[in-house]
Amino acid sequence: MSALLIIFSLLIAAGIQALLPGWSVMGHVKLPLLLGVTIYFSLTRKRFTAMMVALLAGFLQDTQSLMPLGCAAISFCIVAFTINRYRDEVYIPHPITHVFFGAVTAAIVDVMAALFLILSVKGVNLGLSIVLMRMLGSFLLGAISAPFVYKMVWKMDVALGNLNRRGTAWQ
Repeated sequence: MSALLIIFSLLIAAGIQALLPGWSVMGHVKLPLLLGVTIYFSLTRKRFTAMMVALLAGFLQDTQSLMPLGCAAISFCIVAFTINRYRDEVYIPHPITHVFFGAVTAAIVDVMAALFLILSVKGVNLGLSIVLMRMLGSFLLGAISAPFVYKMVWKMDVALGNLNRRGTAWQ
């Protein structure tokens, strides 16, 4: 059932993310729903599962953008590894945790995408103001979307029987 949850979560997040337009005020940043799914599985699963979800979510993110294939996958894997490494240090069910990880990781992934773009494509000149505007937009949208994505995937996880009602794994 866990594989079903992963596939369904990624496909729904990718579909919604592809359909929603980018916010022009924030540099055409889209809601980081795939990153939210990565955050959920990084906080609630073992490292191997978190890294596989991050890799799949990153490739789905790459197929929706004009970035070279693999840039978001690398960024998502770094994020998943870091969150999974420190998940025992935070209170996982609390929304502040999701807001923090959503905001910080969305901004980091956006800056990493800018660096990948500058380093891999010749002739790209991104101004500092554009990068900062997109980073701020990603920070805000990550803070808004991550708690909602976490709650929706958690509800599906409980409904499928992977977690009990308190949100902990069956022992």
